[in-house]
Amino acid sequence: MTGQFINRTGVVLRPHAEFKKADLETRQALYFGLAKRVWSPTLIQSTLEDTP
Repeated sequence: MTGQFINRTGVVLRPHAEFKKADLETRQALYFGLAKRVWSPTLIQSTLEDTP
């Protein structure tokens, strides 16, 4: 399933052997990108329109 998500969205998911400042910034960018997808006004609107 993870491979399908990565292929469909282009979001890069990877483990961090260490967790330094650069890793934290990368993780923060990942979370921000995921939040933009989840809370996308277009996605929310289309979901509301599909609900009976």
